[in-house]
Amino acid sequence: MAKGKKYRPHHSGKKRNDKHKPQPVVYLPKSVREQLPKTPSGSVRDHLGLWLSKYISWEQDKDGKVKVSRTFQRRLTHHGILHLGGNAAKIAEAALQRQRRLLQKLQQQGYHTHAFELVTASRMVVGLGIESVLETNLRLHHTYGIPIIPGSALKGLARSAALRSVDTSNPIFQTAFGKQQQVGSVIFFDALPLPQGNNHDRLLKLQLDVMNVHFPDYYTGKNFPTEWQNPNPIFFLTVASGTAFLFSLAVPPNRDQQTLSQVAQWLQQGLTTMGIGAKTSAGYGFFRTPS
Repeated sequence: MAKGKKYRPHHSGKKRNDKHKPQPVVYLPKSVREQLPKTPSGSVRDHLGLWLSKYISWEQDKDGKVKVSRTFQRRLTHHGILHLGGNAAKIAEAALQRQRRLLQKLQQQGYHTHAFELVTASRMVVGLGIESVLETNLRLHHTYGIPIIPGSALKGLARSAALRSVDTSNPIFQTAFGKQQQVGSVIFFDALPLPQGNNHDRLLKLQLDVMNVHFPDYYTGKNFPTEWQNPNPIFFLTVASGTAFLFSLAVPPNRDQQTLSQVAQWLQQGLTTMGIGAKTSAGYGFFRTPS
């Protein structure tokens, strides 16, 4: 280096303007990227599951590192609301019709069936802890991309509600949920949502929520829970209050209908008094009868 000349690092390309945030990008093959619509704003017309697991937005931080956009769920919404309309609503209705036809076929084969509707009295989030690059998640049907409540979760809730009034030696309890030497006889189907609105504008409504980790350094073991730490907002999607779901149960022909009626009662009690999914202690996941 010549004497008296100051070394200046070489920068290629245009100088970065820190006043403008970098635009998020989606790393997908060109053939796939060309088939995608623009990132939705308040309305997803097709498969929400693909947006949350495959079409994730990435962005660069101030150091040039590529990372998942922490506000991706917020970008999907408009004023905190996400409408699953268009094809998504049609798919949900087709899934409901398919389940109803299945119940009819089972009845023709001698099965006893029972179906009822309940409405979310509060926001609901089932599957919040499912593994995801977004840290939070929502249980969606793998094929349909609509929010569901798995039958396994409903069976567990009905069992917990039953144990409030009977013990495990109760004959109906053993018939319904099984024991060491016996398989439970009641079939719990996945609960499916009913799109709301008129025939021309049917949709499912999701709402954005947020939880704040106020002491991130404390939870990572770096520091005490001091007041000067920056809160770390974590966004997650919930099923909106007022969303109707169809709950369906069945028992084989060799079981009486009393067992089915009692289990349906336990399930309704669990949904209305205990709630289902995550954050029930904070009031999430409770249902009410339709008005």
